[in-house]
Amino acid sequence: MTQRDEVGLTPSQVRIRITGEHKLLRKQLVALQSLARSVTLDERETAALCAMVRGFITDFERHLRSEEEVLLPLVDALDAWGPMRAAHMRGEHFMQRSLLEGMYAKALRVENPLEFAIEVDALVLQILTDMREEESALLAADTLRDDVVVIDQTCG
Repeated sequence: MTQRDEVGLTPSQVRIRITGEHKLLRKQLVALQSLARSVTLDERETAALCAMVRGFITDFERHLRSEEEVLLPLVDALDAWGPMRAAHMRGEHFMQRSLLEGMYAKALRVENPLEFAIEVDALVLQILTDMREEESALLAADTLRDDVVVIDQTCG
């Protein structure tokens, strides 16, 4: 028997969807980091960095909603630890949204381009780390699997 989420996707389909979104976000993050680092050398690129930050934040918010729609219900129902994992994911998304909200406000009115560029660089590294951890903890094939019954598993 194969498990499906609320929108009819199997766990492997959810894994493919979310890791695909991560791949696209990583490309944006690399470009964002590159532009942020160039602003540390040439502040004339600040307006372009602000626009890129705002665009990324919009895309990342869309991604968070996607995860909450298709991944969160599966995580919550995974096993005995599912509700704890889901609570952690909700908390992580809350912190990310708070951080991004502050960054969006700063991108609307930059007072110190160098400081802003450094904060953007730190944000990029934090999101990359969060995605890597999510992929290893929640999106791994042995965690998010299609089969309901696992043969030869002793616990967890």
